[in-house]
Amino acid sequence: SANPGQVGLNWTAVAGASSYNVYRGTTSGSLSLLASSVGTTAYLDTTVTNGTTYYYAVTASNGNESAQSSEVSVRPIAAFSISSISAA
Repeated sequence: SANPGQVGLNWTAVAGASSYNVYRGTTSGSLSLLASSVGTTAYLDTTVTNGTTYYYAVTASNGNESAQSSEVSVRPIAAFSISSISAA
């Protein structure tokens, strides 16, 4: 899920996994390690720029790292506000 300035990731637990690694990139197929040894099945990325599309994948680890999950993409957008409303 995307909110202004952040992306929330959730994934299904893998049996036997003791932690997870989160990968991110701005181009599909070109991901770099963002966070390692994540102990839960959720991660909040607060280092995103609104309007930029990000690609994510996760690996499971129990001493050995699994293959990456399928990529997902998300594009956080800036919040907007209505400064005034006038009756017609």
